[in-house]
Amino acid sequence: MVFITWRWMKLFCSLERTMRLWILSAFFRWQPATVTIGYFQKIKDEINIDHCRQQGYNVVRRPTGGKSVFHNQELTYSFITGIGNPLMDLDVVGSYQHISEGLLRGLNSLGIAAKRSGDPKKVTS
Repeated sequence: MVFITWRWMKLFCSLERTMRLWILSAFFRWQPATVTIGYFQKIKDEINIDHCRQQGYNVVRRPTGGKSVFHNQELTYSFITGIGNPLMDLDVVGSYQHISEGLLRGLNSLGIAAKRSGDPKKVTS
């Protein structure tokens, strides 16, 4: 299990640009507890930095949009691939099935008994 810090976040952001033919899925637990903020958020308008420091929380900017997320005692995953990856050059359902299978294998490798529920053929795009 990887305990992620801002350095790991920076590494995975850089991998995004070099992953044309590869797929990487990684699972993380955050230590210490961390607030991630979206790419376009203004820290001073959204986050009480003094409170985060007092509590010992890290604050990290994600390369994606969205709002702030507090990570503590959870399992987080990241899925990275490049534009033009032939494994993702499928319809929405086919891509979803590839991604889901990789996540299930990753969870199982961590000792988490994860399995698919339902019939994937019934999923429609």
